[in-house]
Amino acid sequence: LSMLTLERGPGTARGSVTLNGQPLTPDRFTRYCAVVGNAEDHWPFLTARDHLRYAIDLHRPSLSRQSRRAKVAQLLEATGLSACRHTRAGSAFVPGLSSGQRR
Repeated sequence: LSMLTLERGPGTARGSVTLNGQPLTPDRFTRYCAVVGNAEDHWPFLTARDHLRYAIDLHRPSLSRQSRRAKVAQLLEATGLSACRHTRAGSAFVPGLSSGQRR
């Protein structure tokens, strides 16, 4: 997995990795790929929508408020979280999203 995420690991990497027939370069990885680790760093009392809104506000501050709201709605739909957009993330002690939904 380290090779697929372009992380350095033990040993020597051999072979090639392609994305849509093109070599997977660091630039192409940054543009088209994302790594979702197993660690869950969510605030248990924020909803799925709140988490996405917060991320959009931090990463896309130049967007208008209306555009950021539209982007949050689009992300909820794309990730299959529209139905649970008002559900808290939860934790081991607070009921909420399933572990799969939190990822």
